[in-house]
Amino acid sequence: MLDEAVRLAESTHERFFEAELHRMRGELLARLGESGNARTALEQALAVARGQQARMWELRAAMSLARLRLWKT
Repeated sequence: MLDEAVRLAESTHERFFEAELHRMRGELLARLGESGNARTALEQALAVARGQQARMWELRAAMSLARLRLWKT
């Protein structure tokens, strides 16, 4: 569903929640044990948030990425 939501956001150019969609996808992948794909999704969330200058979404993505790094240690 999250992949479909990202595609829908891209096709409709409705990008307000794009960073959060990538973050949620990353969190889900992390819980499924796919840390490499999770890291990619979380880094994408961070990049999108920074590009939009959306500090709240940037902080959420950064915190999720930090948690992923802690889980791997």
